Amino acid sequence: MTEHASSLNWIKYSALLIGIVCFFLTFVPFTRVVMIGSLVGDYIIFVLTPVGAILSIIALIRSSRKFIPIVALVLSLSFPLFLILVFVLILTGVMDFAP
Repeated sequence: MTEHASSLNWIKYSALLIGIVCFFLTFVPFTRVVMIGSLVGDYIIFVLTPVGAILSIIALIRSSRKFIPIVALVLSLSFPLFLILVFVLILTGVMDFAP
């Protein structure tokens, strides 16, 4: 395995790992730390989201196989997708705006 291929694999799989962490910290109730009043959890997601997205984009540009970087990008962008989902649910009336 060449040096370029091993560094590309490292980028792809680290982006996938960051994306999985972002997904779990955003959507899974037992590990959710986003938008529950924890400033530390929000900062963790604010840092992990662009790092995962940048690594995924780098892997998309350099790789010929694009499945893992696309999945990593979607998972890394789970917090902005969550905000869009909440905004749509509030506008349609499915979710209450205030208690």
